[in-house]
Order: sequence, then C-alpha cells, then structure tokens
Amino acid sequence: MFNNFGMAHTTSYKKAKALSESDIATPSTFTNVSAYNKLKAYTEVAKEKHGQAYDPRGKPIDPELVMISGGGRRHGAMAIGDKLIRCPSTLPEIKARQTSSSPAIRTRARPVDLAIEVSHKDSCILVLSHQLLQC
Repeated sequence: MFNNFGMAHTTSYKKAKALSESDIATPSTFTNVSAYNKLKAYTEVAKEKHGQAYDPRGKPIDPELVMISGGGRRHGAMAIGDKLIRCPSTLPEIKARQTSSSPAIRTRARPVDLAIEVSHKDSCILVLSHQLLQC
C-alpha cells in the first residue's frame, strides 16, 4: 500500500515505476505536495518506532502508525489510503497506550499551508522586518 500510494502520486500511471529511497527524499518527484508530506511523516514515525534502518517500502502499512503520523481520521479518512485502511483503534485509545518512548502524535498539515511553504521556498525574494533580501 505504501508503494502504491507513492507511485500514484509521482507520475502518470503509464510511467509508474517502483518507489525508491530518493523519490521519498525529494518533494519535486511528487505531483502532490500533500502526498509527499504524508509519506514523509509516515516514514519518520515508522523509523522512530522501528529504528533508523527500517524501510517501509515493501512492508505492510501499520494502521496505528498512519493514525499517529496523520493525526487520526480527519473527516473519517486516514492520511494514507483514504478509506481502504481500517484501524480498529481511535486516536484517544492509541494516545492512552503510548509510553514516553512512543512516537509523538502529529497533526496533519493542511494542503494550503503546504502550498504556502513550497511557494516560500521557491521564491528568491524574502521580506524580513522591512528589509528586502534577494537571492
């Protein structure tokens, strides 16, 4: 499911190829910045839970990690896989079982916030406290 979600948001279905580590590292390979953010958050939470050597590609998706990385079910849908993935636990139940060493529950970024962040990174002009700086 992880690979399928990633491949669905990198290129058209005619050019689809297996997801590589470099694809996950760069947001420019994705057609949707929101999909990149969701995969990146899931990867970070999975590595936090299973160790830095963990690679989520090719492994089944853990629904609880999707809930933790995506901030639960916003409007009834989880961050990855829309409504194809089922998690029997709710976010408060997961939070109650967490220990201090568990990955922190993250909030899902709104697409408009991600678009603003990308536009700021792409622009060469920054205005900081009435000073104009150019790249």
